Amino acid sequence: MAIIGLWAGAVYEPTAIMQLAEKAGAKPSAAVHLASFGTGLLSIGTIIGCIMLVPLAERFGRKATLAGFYALMVISIVLSFGWAFYLPHALVPFIVVLFFLGIGGGNFAMFSLWLPEQYTTDRRATAFAFSTSIGRFIGAGVTFLIGALVHGMGTLGTPVALTAVAFVIGLFIIPFGYETRGTELPE
Repeated sequence: MAIIGLWAGAVYEPTAIMQLAEKAGAKPSAAVHLASFGTGLLSIGTIIGCIMLVPLAERFGRKATLAGFYALMVISIVLSFGWAFYLPHALVPFIVVLFFLGIGGGNFAMFSLWLPEQYTTDRRATAFAFSTSIGRFIGAGVTFLIGALVHGMGTLGTPVALTAVAFVIGLFIIPFGYETRGTELPE
């Protein structure tokens, strides 16, 4: 889930910003600079999200924290690509929402925290590697699917906004996860 949304945002946000900037009358060189700025803002948001995640997970638990981050991803993906992208003066609202998309993308830090807590020492490295790697193959496939949808629909916003569905699915799966807050690392 996490890989699909963050990759979609990170892969397609520079193009979205360039399109919005040129639509607003910016020169191509200025559009490229704005795309770089937007990517930096998304990245800063992600770093802040990663830093915030651990104390939140310690206070509220792994499941509740991940659900909060997934909810933020749903909201920020829909707001950025499904709403702001289509506004008449979309550039500033789109870039502002990117920051919150980045914070939601901090859900990646949960992999390093929660996955090792669920497996015994003799399986921990293999389970962690498999869990974090298999999603990348799925994420890569979805990225190509989004590209095909962009081509077929003739727009960038709606196909990327549809990636919010992955996080909605994740919100339904999270309650079935094993809560590890306050437990010792399995031996």
